[in-house]
Amino acid sequence: MDQHNQKLEPARFEPVTPADPTGGPNKAVSARSPGSGTRLLLALGFLLLAAGLVIFWLPSQVPEPVLAPVQPPDTAPRQVQGAQLSPWSEAQLLRQRKAAQDVLAQLLEEQFTLEESAVEQWAGDDFAAALALAAEADQLYRQQQFPAATAGYQRGLERLLAIGEAAPRIFAEHLRRGQSAIEELEPEQAIHHLELARLIEPDSREVALALNRASYMEQVKSLLEEAAAARRNQDLDLRLRLLQQAAALDAEHRQVATALAQTRKEITQRDFLRAMSAGYAALDQQDFALAEKKFLAAKRLAPGSQETDAALEETRASRTQNQIDNLAGQARAAETEERWPQAVSGYREILEIDETLVFARAGLIRSSTRAGLEQRLLRIIDQPLRLAEARVLEQARQTLSEAAALKQPGPRLLRQLEQVRETLRIAVTPIPIALRSDELTEVSINRVARLGRFLHHQLELTPGTYTAVGVRSGYRDVRRKFTVVYGQTNPAIEIRCVEPI
Repeated sequence: MDQHNQKLEPARFEPVTPADPTGGPNKAVSARSPGSGTRLLLALGFLLLAAGLVIFWLPSQVPEPVLAPVQPPDTAPRQVQGAQLSPWSEAQLLRQRKAAQDVLAQLLEEQFTLEESAVEQWAGDDFAAALALAAEADQLYRQQQFPAATAGYQRGLERLLAIGEAAPRIFAEHLRRGQSAIEELEPEQAIHHLELARLIEPDSREVALALNRASYMEQVKSLLEEAAAARRNQDLDLRLRLLQQAAALDAEHRQVATALAQTRKEITQRDFLRAMSAGYAALDQQDFALAEKKFLAAKRLAPGSQETDAALEETRASRTQNQIDNLAGQARAAETEERWPQAVSGYREILEIDETLVFARAGLIRSSTRAGLEQRLLRIIDQPLRLAEARVLEQARQTLSEAAALKQPGPRLLRQLEQVRETLRIAVTPIPIALRSDELTEVSINRVARLGRFLHHQLELTPGTYTAVGVRSGYRDVRRKFTVVYGQTNPAIEIRCVEPI
């Protein structure tokens, strides 16, 4: 067993016998009266009693210190100087011994305090050095060199106090090294330093937390290795799951936190690039809704990205241009097919999107003009009876001239021109109409002629709607509206006033 781990036995206190300064019999006593003999015997008895107390009782009252082992007291016969000490010298010697005992008591108390924290494990060399100083002082004490022993005990005490004062620093250093070993994934070093720190401060919450982290270190290390392999295999999703498991075990581990943050950043970047690629692919296919959806998803992943803003703007511009192109194509097709109302509608929609487009303005004017002309032509064709009026007939002829003057007329217009010409020809072709009356009624055709009285009358009228009026004195007037239609058999029109007034 190492001698530094043995207990220090306190030195036995030796009796101090006062010596006669003259070295011979006490002449002062022999010169006294006969009663002085009795007093001398009493004094000698008191001195013997005091010596007995010092030798047998007082050492039992000194606690047994646990210090570094010292060499056994010198067993060689020592010269007893008690007979040579004066009472004053003896008092001085007792005072010096008391001073040594006081320092020794402090030393023992500090020793016990440090030993309770297992000081041998975290400051063994310094503790052994302090006990060695105490052992040297013990030897001096046994030799009754009390001032030197006191100084030795004091040096040992100061060494122990220095250890106690250094304990917080040593604790902090072991805690730091233990936590550092956790970050470096060195389990043995971490446990070693943290256990030493716990010996110094058993109730430290920081040490308890660090030891708890250290208990998961092997699992964390294994998960980090698997995560590194997943990264080499470019499997970021697996790497993320492994790192999340590691973080659940030790959320404070910097390596885990750094890898987790980096992996999340890489996944975000990957998803961002995927969303942007999908958006541009959809844009190439003119699927503008899908493209916008993908670019917005990318923007959520990277809110400050100018790339997403540019992509969204390009999508909106492409969608608008595509819409304009589609409308322009439809409008031009309508023009080619001479569907003028549809062409007008298409160009108007384009101008609602962008009113500055010159081609749309020109197309709207062109289509509107043709749409108006076609409407007039169709009215002539669809309402030929209106041509019975000279004014309407003249307007129809002007419309025909305007339409015939157009360059490169389409087949639709050519058909309409043919129909209008035929309608106008029919409109000026007279048709025979038969009228019957009673020779008593005055008959006239509004805006045509006064026919007078007759029984039968024949006249020619161009197609149209006419009104025949019959007048007879003493009878109610008669008005009869009739229509002359080309190509049909027109029945005879009868006009008579038969209702007396």
